[in-house]
Amino acid sequence: MYNIYVESLYDAMSSFEDNFKKGPNPNFGSDVLSIPFGIPAGPLLNSEYCKWGFENGYDVCVYKTVRSSAHSCNSFPNVLSAHPANPQHLSLEEADQGVLADSNFPINLQEINISNSFGVPSQEPEFWIEDVKKALGYAKNNQTLILSFQGTGGCAVGEKLNSEEILLRDIKKTANLAAETGVKIFELNTSCPNEGKDSLLCFDLELVSKVVQVAKTELTSKIPDAKLFIKTAYFEDSNYLNDFVQATHNFVDGYSTINTISTKLVDKNGNNALDENRPTSGVCGAGIKWAGISQIQRLNVIREKQNLNFKLIGVGGVMSAKDFKEYREAGADIVMSATGAMFIPGLANQVRNFIQQESEFE
Repeated sequence: MYNIYVESLYDAMSSFEDNFKKGPNPNFGSDVLSIPFGIPAGPLLNSEYCKWGFENGYDVCVYKTVRSSAHSCNSFPNVLSAHPANPQHLSLEEADQGVLADSNFPINLQEINISNSFGVPSQEPEFWIEDVKKALGYAKNNQTLILSFQGTGGCAVGEKLNSEEILLRDIKKTANLAAETGVKIFELNTSCPNEGKDSLLCFDLELVSKVVQVAKTELTSKIPDAKLFIKTAYFEDSNYLNDFVQATHNFVDGYSTINTISTKLVDKNGNNALDENRPTSGVCGAGIKWAGISQIQRLNVIREKQNLNFKLIGVGGVMSAKDFKEYREAGADIVMSATGAMFIPGLANQVRNFIQQESEFE
């Protein structure tokens, strides 16, 4: 059931001659098992956070989304505790109506839901290119670093360009910069929750297909074997999900889903919980697992029925080894946890122990 890579002194995947030349595996002795579990873009702010992830058993780490120029973070606060009526199920209807958010975090860690209101901040490329290289150096042979990036629209000073032209130009520029880091697997963020759910790139079928084509073309022009994933929001309409796959699968190697659920957050008096300029925020945690599982299941059906060759990264509400198992059974090749990794000590070890126990009975 699990494709587990176990470190050994002699590399069984290489010939005797190659082993003779390269010598013993320098990583052997740590008793490390590579597992399809990691942390998505969000909690891993820089190379030191990625180092922590790798050292604490998260074998696939996604460096937080970068841009072609510096962008500041949304004002404080960014992370509040959200309290849907059912902590295990934040419905789309409740998200639209309003959810209480404050600084009172639940004692039961399995019921944590939080606001994700950062606004996709980014350092200057001069910083993040070198910092990503540093993060890549922290990954052991059996660990993977993925770099998340996104395009930035806006006005091009002195030029008469429409918003689409600006975005596509910026995507090309950012992909070019990302290729300088040495990373070979990338994630294109098309679902920033702070842009408002109606403004997300992933809901513009024509534009997102152009964006992913430009991104993949630019990456592979620099790195022939580069892999590209798309990070998406939750698609309630299964027909749209199918159309999305048809429009993008020729240019990407997989889908990472979901990001968050855009939610109206209010305080105890019914006012905006964050500030007057931020009535909504992406919410992640236990309450969005149903949406993440649903999307992975439907993507897996599309993949199998149409015999398509793409990978699936399941994200959303993973707070335990049981949640990891549910995502794998739904079709996820890799599972990631953001809120769980942030708040639950030893979560990766719980998943690792579960996989080891499962493997013993195969």
